[in-house]
This record gives sequence, C-alpha cells and structure tokens, in this order.
Amino acid sequence: MTLFLLAADNFGVVIILPPMSRDLHASAATSNWFFNAFLLSFAAFQLPIGRLADLIGRRKVLITGTVVFGIASAMCGMAPTSGFLIMARVIEGCGAAMIYATSLSLVSNAFPVQERGTGIGLWTAIGLIGGAVGPFLGGLLNDLVSWRLFFFINVPLSVLAVVLTLYAVPESRDESAKGRIDWGGFALITIGLVAFIYGINQSAASGWLAPIVYVTSFVGIAVIGGFVYFESRLVNPLVDISLFASRNFLSASIVAFIGNYCFAVTCVFIAQYLQSEAVINMSPLLSGVEYLAFSVPIVLLSIVTGKTIARFGMRNPMAWGSAGISASYIVLLFADAGNGVWVVLIALVVSGFGQALAYNISTTAALNEIPDEKAGVASGMIAAIRLVGMMCGVAFTSSLLKEFESAKLLSFFRKAGVDFTAAEKLEVRGLLSGSQQAVEHLTKLTPVVKEQVQLAVRDAFTSALHRAMFVTFIVSLISIAGALWYKDRATVSESV
Repeated sequence: MTLFLLAADNFGVVIILPPMSRDLHASAATSNWFFNAFLLSFAAFQLPIGRLADLIGRRKVLITGTVVFGIASAMCGMAPTSGFLIMARVIEGCGAAMIYATSLSLVSNAFPVQERGTGIGLWTAIGLIGGAVGPFLGGLLNDLVSWRLFFFINVPLSVLAVVLTLYAVPESRDESAKGRIDWGGFALITIGLVAFIYGINQSAASGWLAPIVYVTSFVGIAVIGGFVYFESRLVNPLVDISLFASRNFLSASIVAFIGNYCFAVTCVFIAQYLQSEAVINMSPLLSGVEYLAFSVPIVLLSIVTGKTIARFGMRNPMAWGSAGISASYIVLLFADAGNGVWVVLIALVVSGFGQALAYNISTTAALNEIPDEKAGVASGMIAAIRLVGMMCGVAFTSSLLKEFESAKLLSFFRKAGVDFTAAEKLEVRGLLSGSQQAVEHLTKLTPVVKEQVQLAVRDAFTSALHRAMFVTFIVSLISIAGALWYKDRATVSESV
C-alpha cells in the first residue's frame, strides 16, 4: 500500500506539472524544482535511511515515512507560492525515502535468492499499478477541481497505509548492525548533489557559459569527489564504495542510472510536449490516459520478472530492456504536431516494455551481489543511484531543450529581420523559460513577430525536442553496454 501511494504520487505529479507551473507563475527552471526537489531529498535520504532502518527496525521507519509523506502532501496542496511548494516537496521526498528504502528491503528479506526476482517483480508491479493510476488520477482531479486535490488525496491514503502496515508487516532489522550513521557523509553528498543539479538546471535560463552554471557545477563535482574519497576510508561508511569493485554490481548500477535518466526524460518532457498549447494542447486528463501506454506494459511484464530471469538469466533481458528504451527515442524523432499523439503512444508502449525489463532485473542483479542482512543499505544505494539518474535526466535534458529552442527561435527572428542585442537574447531564453516579461517584450517588437511568435515557438519546441531525444538515445546506448558487461552467475545459467 505504501509503495502504491508513493508511485501514484510520483507518476501523477508529472501530468500536473504544467498546470502547477501556470497557477504559481513559475518559470521552466523553477518548475523543474517541483520535480527535482522531491528527487533530491528522496535520493540523499536513501543512504542514511537504509542504514537507520537496518539499525532500529524497517517497519518502524516505514510507518514514520508514511506519516511524513502524508503531512508533506497536505503542505503541497496548500502551497501559496513556488518556494513553499518546493520546500514541501523536499519534506515529501524525505518521507518517500523512508517508504522506498524500507519497503524494498522488507521484500528482499522475505524471498530467498532464487525467488527474489519474483518478489521484486511483484513489488514493482504493485508500485506501478499506483504508477498507472497516478497520471489518470492527477489529470482527472486537475480537470474536475484542481491539481491541489491530487496532493490532498494522499492524506487519507497515508492513514490507510499506516493501518495496513501495522496489521500486516512484521518488524525486521540487521541484528549484526553496529556503529553510527555517517551524517558527515550525508551532508557531503547532499551538498554535492544540490550544487551540481542546481548548476545544470540554471543553464536552461542563463546559458552554459554563465558563471553561476559552471561554478556551482564544478563545486558539486568536487564535493561529490570528496565524498567518495572520505567514504572509502571509513570503517562504517554511508556508502560502501568497495561494492563498485564488483563487475556485476557496477553493471547493474549503470543500467539503473541510465534507465532512470531515460525514465525521467520520457515522463517529464513528453508530458510537456503533449500539454504544450503551441503543439498538441492535450488536457492533463487525456495526457494521463495516454501515459497508461507506458505504465501498463511495465506492470504486466513486472509480474513475470522471476520467470524471465529463470529462463534467460539477467544479462540478456537487461540488454533487451535497454534496447527497447533506446528504440523509443528513435520513434519520437518522427513526432510532429500532426501525428504527435500516435507517435508518442507507440514510443510509450515500447519504452514501457523496455523499462520493465531494465528496471526490475537491474534491481535484482544489484541486490544479489549483497548479503541479505545488508538489504536496507543495498536498496538505499540502488534507489539513490536511480534517483540521481532521474535528476540528471531532468536537469540536463531541460538545459539542452532550452538551448536548442533558443537557437532555433533566434534563427527564425533573424530571418524575419529582427536583430537582438546580447540582453535581448536572454529575453528569448526567458520566453522559453516561461518569463512573462519576455513574452510581452517579444510580442511588442513588430506586428509580424507578434502574429508569428506562436508558430515560431511551436516549430522551435518540436525541433528542439527531436534533437534532445536524439541526445537521450545516445545516452541510452550506455545502458545497453552496461547490461552486456554483466556476467550471469553459473547457477543461473545451469538452471536455464
């Protein structure tokens, strides 16, 4: 129930991001933080929460996380400003981290190694049923009442989840766990991720050469490097860096990171494409229905994960899934204003089947490399890897999209006889980042520009989306290479 709640919220928010941004007068850079603020706290807290759950009890942490998630959801629904909503999403992400890390470790402990693929497949299927319902529910509640109701509905569902957890879930912990939580490491990785993601995110509005972009990005990379250095020398580290010396764990981590990078790109930017007033102009409700083509295949294929592993091992299905994800971006290159709905539908189906294989099997492959008693830390690590991948996908693709859009739009204006100063070029970037002042400035330049600006923005967005999807396709190929690098265990190959 808790995972269903989390998945429904996470998938549904994607659909209501455009109306949330409009209501709160948020720019594209700010609205990215409606998504990334949640992911950032979700990712950062995975690591200490996994160890905390191993120490004090996984059910106890799961219940606490559900309560925090419910309270923060109510705060999101009441948000009067963009800043308040971002703060509430950070708190909601903390609760989500407690839910995710503990629920996965509880499932991992409940199944023996040879059946773990089945257990994780069922765990994923339950969550993704929530994922399938989330976009439809988000679109429906937005169209009937408001996007705010989507967050308020989490409150009674959280109460129900707590009751069911108390009734049905036994307590478990790592009896051998000793020592304290590495809060210094937690601070380092949080600061590093915030600085790095903030730098990339700001490039959407300021350009890659702006000092705020390269300074904060460099600081983020340096701090993350320091985190890796110090963690490798601690007795009880937040992250066991030595795990990455395992070929199979590293392979599964690559598939997890790139798979979720692509997952975020598909969810966030295709939803923007469908709901863009200048392109498809689909309502949030119909967008949610369209996204069933993505989530339903994930649910269906997740149910047979265990049988897939037993028959084919892990290496080949992970590679097939990664190839399916890659193929979906080739399909998206053919989308335009006339056929966009159908092309996106096909791409979502292909991506859904690919994600089902890549997601489930990479999780199983990673957890199989770690002793059962360390399940809390292990699940926290793999979840953090996935979430950092999602943040990078949103931030990097958003920046690329705006870069490509602004170049295309400036080219259009030059052909129309409109020349821009350096300051006015930033106004164009502002237009593409949601700046109302930029919109007013551009529409007042000349009658010709005023009449054609909507068409120019549509063409710029479509062209930029194609180029951004091609870049994502190139990135997705890394996942195929990572999967092919995986080496199936002898026990698996003998059981086939």
